[in-house]
Amino acid sequence: MVEVPWEQLAKKPKVCESLVTLLLLRLYPRAQPVDGMGGDGGRDLFEYTENNELINYEVKSFTGRMTKSRRDQVQRSLVSTARSQPDHWDLVVPIDPNPTEQLWFDGLRSEFHVRTPVAWSQLAGRSLRCTF
Repeated sequence: MVEVPWEQLAKKPKVCESLVTLLLLRLYPRAQPVDGMGGDGGRDLFEYTENNELINYEVKSFTGRMTKSRRDQVQRSLVSTARSQPDHWDLVVPIDPNPTEQLWFDGLRSEFHVRTPVAWSQLAGRSLRCTF
C-alpha cells in the first residue's frame, strides 16, 4: 500500500482537495464536481445513484484533529447541503476520528434534525466510505 503524505498535501488545500476529487470521480463514475466559485452549497461533488438517490460529498483537506474552527466549517457545510435535500452526505477528510470527534460527528444528525445519513469518510484509514 502506498502511504499518502496528507500533512504535506494539506499545506496546499486546493491541490489536496483536487486530488481527492479526482479519486472520488474515479471511484464513483456518476459523481459530478461542483464549481465552488460563489459557494458550493456544502458539496464539492454530488451523484445520483442507480436508485436516484442524491449523495453529496464535502471534501476537506484537514489533517490532525477537528478543532472548533474545523467543526464550525463542517456544520456550515451540513447546513448548506441540507438545502439540496440529499439522501446521503459524506464528509471526506484524511483523519481517523478519535472517540470525542466521532461523538461530535454522530451528534450532527440529531442537532440539525436531518434525515440524511451522514458519514465520515476516512482517507487516513483503510476505508474511503463508511456509512452508519
